[in-house]
Amino acid sequence: MSLPKLIATAFALLLFRFGFSQAICGFDIIHNRKMIEDPAYRQKMQNYESNLRQYIQQHPELQDSKIKSNSAASKFKSLAGGPPYLIPMVVHVVHTGGAPGSIYNPTDAQVQATVDYVNQVYNGTYPGTQGAGDLQIQFVLAKRDPNCNPTNGIDHVDGSGIAGYVSGGVNLQTTLGTNEINVKNFIRWDPTQYYNVWVVDKIDGNDGTSGTFVAGFASFPGGASNDDGIILLATQMGPGLKTLPHELGHAFNLYHPFYDPADLSGSGTTCAANTDCTAQGDQVC
Repeated sequence: MSLPKLIATAFALLLFRFGFSQAICGFDIIHNRKMIEDPAYRQKMQNYESNLRQYIQQHPELQDSKIKSNSAASKFKSLAGGPPYLIPMVVHVVHTGGAPGSIYNPTDAQVQATVDYVNQVYNGTYPGTQGAGDLQIQFVLAKRDPNCNPTNGIDHVDGSGIAGYVSGGVNLQTTLGTNEINVKNFIRWDPTQYYNVWVVDKIDGNDGTSGTFVAGFASFPGGASNDDGIILLATQMGPGLKTLPHELGHAFNLYHPFYDPADLSGSGTTCAANTDCTAQGDQVC
């Protein structure tokens, strides 16, 4: 799932505003690991970026530096055929047996309120986001499941049978919990028809109630279809919390503003080069 970077200036503004204090985004960790260890992923990402740059070069009207962020969306609107661009979403709440409303099993009302909040962020009506303008993108919880049965787009499943899940959730930097693919394979709706969000109890054993923790991470578009989607802590499912709108930015192919493609190890010992805005940092000119 991807969109031209003509709206990326507005998205970058959102990503920058939604920085984290104790909550950390795990995107760079998972992306860099795949870039180092998975040649197929690396090639796909390089091809994707090359194609995207070629698209932008072929549409010079998208590169006008004088375009304000709140008018970028209107340019996308003209290309997309009209507002809004609706994206069907399914939220899989992978709980551990607790009743709806317990810490690892947010209620349908909590999920719906969070999606409504995300839509306010992306249309620029949520307090503090008005400067980004209306991006003409909205997320809609699915009305039909893969078998065409009515649904509210919220899927509560008990993941306590997944080895290691109850104690550690999904692992990212440690051996605690289970690999993300085990949760995604446990329940997934067709990623060509729905955008999947998996709400999990913990990441690396942390549930987000104290200390420093990874709050969630998304997969870039263009990778393996069974990876596509977002892993999100259950404690981050709520209106006003910043993780879900932030991770959705990555789902639209956006890096962090100070991403350093030359430092895939994540050592952070040097400042990222910033001499070519098409290939460095967030790659948004």
